[in-house]
Amino acid sequence: MKLVIKIADRMCQSNLRILSLFLLIFSVNLDINSQDILTWDHLADVTFEEKFDEEIGGSWLIPIFGDNIKTYQNKQVELEGFLINLDLDFTLIIISKNPYAACFFCGMAGPETVVEIQLTHHIDKFKLDQRAIIRGELLLNKIDFDHFNYILKNASITFID
Repeated sequence: MKLVIKIADRMCQSNLRILSLFLLIFSVNLDINSQDILTWDHLADVTFEEKFDEEIGGSWLIPIFGDNIKTYQNKQVELEGFLINLDLDFTLIIISKNPYAACFFCGMAGPETVVEIQLTHHIDKFKLDQRAIIRGELLLNKIDFDHFNYILKNASITFID
């Protein structure tokens, strides 16, 4: 009887080791691949303050980012939306909450509904209003007026349809 108990005890210890190893590998894999899902509601956590610039003789809208969106700063996120190309070389691409006909540039939405995409690999074409998921590091930009308020850096694209 003692022999049977010893064998069962060793089998349990062996199974626990295997289970522990599996859980360790699984948790490391989850951490490496973890990304926050960013929604357009998250990006709406911003207000704008008008600031006059004497050099240009006009005003800028300076974003004031809310506490919620600040938690995503410099984190890997993914965001779903519509791709819009802004130049012929496909070097300036944005993702929009809305299709082109209702996007920010047509006056139908605010600047919080578009995100600049800085890709890790250049792409040379996609159809207008192509739905996609973009994965990248979120940057909150309030001072560089050559770029959008939201930027996804080191980004990759997964086309949806």
